[in-house]
Amino acid sequence: HRIGTVIYGGGGTYANFTVIQGTAQLGANNGLSTSATVDIGQYGAVLDLAGYNQTLVGITNSVSTYTAAITNSSTSADSTLTTIAARRSGPEHRITSTQFVD
Repeated sequence: HRIGTVIYGGGGTYANFTVIQGTAQLGANNGLSTSATVDIGQYGAVLDLAGYNQTLVGITNSVSTYTAAITNSSTSADSTLTTIAARRSGPEHRITSTQFVD
């Protein structure tokens, strides 16, 4: 991932995705590979769902000395982030982000 904001909308089949610095923003539902474990947290990295939904194998923070964030910058759409266990029989976890507008 590059510095600044990079929009991802192509999915793919890769197993690992690392956000080292800046913002990785979704540009479509499942803009990142649904087969990926995402590592965020290096140098203040952000995963911005931007009103889209994403399923991932998992989320990690390999550098705990930096603050990581998962956000939803959309002011008009909720986002759902779903993580699944490596084994399909494992538990499923969902994080739903709602943005409120004054």
